[in-house]
Amino acid sequence: MRRIYREPANVDVYSGALSEAPVRDGIVGPLLTCLIGDQFLRLKQGDSFWYERRRGPQRFTEAQLQQIYNTKLSSVICRNSDHIEQSPVYLMKRT
Repeated sequence: MRRIYREPANVDVYSGALSEAPVRDGIVGPLLTCLIGDQFLRLKQGDSFWYERRRGPQRFTEAQLQQIYNTKLSSVICRNSDHIEQSPVYLMKRT
């Protein structure tokens, strides 16, 4: 990169972001981690049907939210699949 861009300010954001080393336990670097996180936060806050919203007719009670929070992806898959009876509890956790 230093041979192509003389100044850090001249680096294209996309090229720079893709060339960053991944953050710990991640697959993208610090810039994309920040940008993706910011985008998801804005999507969540701007979604009037987001399940955690405290206002509106679609809101859940605290008890319902607690039940949602305690639900694991592995149990959802087991309950909704015909031939899967068992899966790792933390299905998406890297080992």
